[in-house]
Amino acid sequence: PYRIAELEEGLRACRLLSECRARFPAGGQRNNAGSSKAWAEATRSAWQKMRQAYLQVAQDAGCCPQRTQARLCIVEEEMQRRLQHECERRKTREDHKQKQLQRQLVRDKAREARRRHRLAAASCAAQRAESSVEDLLRRWRKAETLRVTSKK
Repeated sequence: PYRIAELEEGLRACRLLSECRARFPAGGQRNNAGSSKAWAEATRSAWQKMRQAYLQVAQDAGCCPQRTQARLCIVEEEMQRRLQHECERRKTREDHKQKQLQRQLVRDKAREARRRHRLAAASCAAQRAESSVEDLLRRWRKAETLRVTSKK
């Protein structure tokens, strides 16, 4: 029922559309680094390539261009809705991560201030102890000098 030429055309169309589909940022890559704007732009670019490939495949197959355009418009509207939703979700996640980083920075600064305060307090205590030891040594030398002079 199918001729080899038709199968070859079908395989060629399948490969072309598969290659275009592979250009879309995969759902599993949502957490990769990169802004939501970059992700949206990559998705839009991939969609344009997919749209062109689909139109070419439909044209090669002899489909009505108006019907093909109408189908693509419906798919594109749904894709735009999903893209908008995903961009909003990504933006919310980016904002949340930014707030977490800011809170961590505040905690780190507070921790560093406490550490510096402890070091300053320890340094002050060490200086007081050193001063006390020096004072004790002076008194001891004075007492020793008095003891030696009183023996003479």
